[in-house]
Amino acid sequence: MNAPKRRIDNEINRLSSSVQLLKVYCDLVKDVTATYYQFVWNARLLLSSVITIVTTTGGVMINQIIKNNNTSSTTSYIKNPIGLMRNILNLNSKNQFRIFTGISLSVVSCYLLYKYQKYRLNQLAQYLISPKNMQASFNRIYSRQLQSMDIYQSSLWQKLSQHFINGTTITPTDLPYISHISKSELQLLDCI
Repeated sequence: MNAPKRRIDNEINRLSSSVQLLKVYCDLVKDVTATYYQFVWNARLLLSSVITIVTTTGGVMINQIIKNNNTSSTTSYIKNPIGLMRNILNLNSKNQFRIFTGISLSVVSCYLLYKYQKYRLNQLAQYLISPKNMQASFNRIYSRQLQSMDIYQSSLWQKLSQHFINGTTITPTDLPYISHISKSELQLLDCI
């Protein structure tokens, strides 16, 4: 008569263990994605700063060349881009070459910076999902439980670490597409 109750009890225990394992996994993924997105925004800020500096410097250079050539109009080129092109085309070939070379070098340098940042973010993603970093993240998140020698948390990490070592989890290409997990979503797991 007690066998059905024990089976139900065992299933509830397995479900509870799976929920706790999922919570730990979600905490790790949340930590890794937060670190990844911090570096993504830093890279975007750097790229936008470089583009702003290059654009400003190029505009000043073009304006200086046009002023040195004593062309008639030095109006605002934002309001009158046709006037800017007319003034550039009226320059001698040496100055036109300098302007277009500067523009080309600016575009190429911004593109190379973008590609380099993309390469570095891919390397960062590979590092962040490595078993060594996941262990460090787990130790950082659950340091209090580990200091108190909580055997349950240690056993959860033993179960999770096999997934990370076998590579059956997220890949570097998945990391940019993982959305953030809110605390309320994690708390809903406790209700199961």
